[in-house]
Amino acid sequence: MQGQAKDVTVNAAQLGSISFTAAAVTGSNIFPGWDSKDQTVTITATKGNGTFEYECNLVVSSNTAAAEGVDGATAFTDLYVTATAGTGATVETGLTQGDGVKIEATEAPQTIKLATGSIDANGTTLIHNFTYKLTFKDTNKSQNEQQGANIAATVSCKLSGEEDGQHFTEQSH
Repeated sequence: MQGQAKDVTVNAAQLGSISFTAAAVTGSNIFPGWDSKDQTVTITATKGNGTFEYECNLVVSSNTAAAEGVDGATAFTDLYVTATAGTGATVETGLTQGDGVKIEATEAPQTIKLATGSIDANGTTLIHNFTYKLTFKDTNKSQNEQQGANIAATVSCKLSGEEDGQHFTEQSH
C-alpha cells in the first residue's frame, strides 16, 4: 500500500559534549611569600540531551628545592593551594578556609581534589568555572632549605555523563 504521509515530525537526539580548559602553574627559584597568579578552570558543555559530571584535581608533578631529600631534593613543606568557586562548580571545603590545603612534602606526583559539579546539557548554565592558586607561605621562621625551589602543577578533570542512555567517561589532562 502506498500513500502520502501527512504532518510527519522527525526529531533527532541532540548529543552534547563536555570539555575543560585549565592553566598550569610553574615556578622556579621560589621564596617564602610567593603566590602564583589566580588560575581559571572552565568546564564547558554544549547544548544537548543529558547530564555531565566532572571532578577536577590538582596534579603536582614537581615539588623540589635545592637541598637533598625527595628524589634528590627537598620538597616544599609550606606550600598550599586555595580555590574560589565561580559559576556552578563546588569547590572542596578545605580549599576555601584559612591557608587552604597543604601540599604534602611527598614524592610527586600528588593529587588534590579541587572541585566537582554537574551540568544539565539541556539547561541554561552550560559553563562552570573556578579559580585556584598556590602559595608558598612565609612562616617567619627559617625556611632556608626550601628557598630557590621549583614547582609544577596542572589540573586534570575527569569528565563523565549520560546521553540518551549511553554512558561515557573521559580522563583529560
